[in-house]
Amino acid sequence: MMESTGEDELNLFVRKNAVLRAWARQTPRGNLVVGPLDAVLDELVRFVVGEDGSAESLSVAVECHVAGRFRDGFTIEAVIAEYSLLRRCIHRELGNRRFDHSVDVAIGYAAKHFLVMREELRERFVAVLAHDLRSPLACVTMGTEIVNSDDKSEHERSVMKLVLESSDRMRRMVDEILGWAKRPPVESFPATQRLDDMAEVLRTVTGEMQLVHGNDAVELELTGDLRAEIDRDRVYQATMNLVRNAIEHGTGFAHVSATEADAGQTIVLVVRNRGALRSPNASDVGAAFTPRKRSANSRGLGLYIVDQIARSHGAGLDMTSSHEETVITIRWPTRRPGDQPTF
Repeated sequence: MMESTGEDELNLFVRKNAVLRAWARQTPRGNLVVGPLDAVLDELVRFVVGEDGSAESLSVAVECHVAGRFRDGFTIEAVIAEYSLLRRCIHRELGNRRFDHSVDVAIGYAAKHFLVMREELRERFVAVLAHDLRSPLACVTMGTEIVNSDDKSEHERSVMKLVLESSDRMRRMVDEILGWAKRPPVESFPATQRLDDMAEVLRTVTGEMQLVHGNDAVELELTGDLRAEIDRDRVYQATMNLVRNAIEHGTGFAHVSATEADAGQTIVLVVRNRGALRSPNASDVGAAFTPRKRSANSRGLGLYIVDQIARSHGAGLDMTSSHEETVITIRWPTRRPGDQPTF
């Protein structure tokens, strides 16, 4: 039901062109989206008046404006700043704050539409990337199988084996990404756990890192029965991130140990390196496992991935850092069939 139009609403209709000109003068490429913003101003008046369906119409008008800005490469902060500028332009032309609430509603719509567009673009990019990776990955696998003949030395065959195992792991990752792109989003890292030998996973990680950084870059120490209910690929992913961080952001060396503990109920994985990965203050260590925006390297994201994988397994994670040494410990529950805790 539409209420009677007040003087302020009529004034905005009359002064609309002046508002748009003032806004366009102060906005980068503002002349390119004056048309969509013209519609936004009309819908702001309808919203203030209380016309039926005005909220939906305002949302559609804002979406049209935001879509243009998104295509032009504007950030969400820049888009919201444009609506704040629009508010100031209305203030100057009308001399009051009658439209403040309606502009706040428009800002909310703008943020919502922008985030949806950005998420859809990211999902499409990831899906396309994963899809197109399959062909070169298949070539790597096929080429390695062809050259992996019996006349190769033992060392060469072991390198070929690592390449094939890595290619197979990449194939599973690509399949998983494509699966995620087709499913609703989830908040945590999925993990398919089954009884597996963590020692084999750690030997694979060690072998690959030694191949890249040299035999002296990684030292592995295994003690006890290291079978557990784990997602093999996820444990590999977490351990690889930790070892790579230790080597590349420490002093070039990582010591990895895994020990059976708590009467077989736990596997304690410890990755340590000489020197501090990060500034050794308590708050910094606590923030190590959160993703950092626009990081210059992948360290922050890598530690975040480790934390999420540990959580998906119900594992406890701890990090200590000093100027002499950084130690990251993960206590993985084994959940082996038939094992019962002793008291």
